[in-house]
Amino acid sequence: MNKILTIKAISLLIGAIFLTSLAIAQEENLKTLPPTPVEVFFGNNRFVSQISLNKKFAENSRFGFLATSYIAADYGNDKSENESMNEALINFEILKGFGLVSGAALNSQWGFRPYSGLQYLYANQQLFVMMIPGFYLTESHNFETVGIIEYRPHLKNDWSLYSRLEGLYNADMVTKKHDRSFIYGRLGLNYKTIGFGFAVNYDWYGPFKAEKDNVGVFIRKAFR
Repeated sequence: MNKILTIKAISLLIGAIFLTSLAIAQEENLKTLPPTPVEVFFGNNRFVSQISLNKKFAENSRFGFLATSYIAADYGNDKSENESMNEALINFEILKGFGLVSGAALNSQWGFRPYSGLQYLYANQQLFVMMIPGFYLTESHNFETVGIIEYRPHLKNDWSLYSRLEGLYNADMVTKKHDRSFIYGRLGLNYKTIGFGFAVNYDWYGPFKAEKDNVGVFIRKAFR
């Protein structure tokens, strides 16, 4: 009973902070805020959509909000092949590029889990690097590390190369076995705020690392 009340309290706190961050963000100059990329991926096995949000509460604030939403759907509508992963984190910058994160994740396989960890972030016009290691605050205390690197060198006029490598590893600290991992890759072109190109997703599930692969093309748009 106490555990349920604790989870509800954490959920209410995250919701309150989220609403506050949205209200503050609306007062900021939209041109100074980082874009919100929305991506769709048409693969040979599944359709995938992904949205990422990384915003400061205010221009000079140490607090920020990080959220991701990932959905994968089987073309044949096989519900066992469908999947969703959603995460909402509040981050606090301690030093330039280094900070703490805390929040919660919702997964179609295991449901709701509070989360806490560290964050490293580096970003400029051409390069974006982020790494977040941390623990889920549940009985198994799953340890998870996620890393993203994007490289967008300018080519000519409004064109640039777009490349991204994204990886995750999650292990159950009770059984000391693999729980979930993936490697996602993108390679293509950007024209202003629109990107497109080739995509590949490799996913592994459970202690025996059951594999699912997905290869195809992606389209992404960076919204402000």
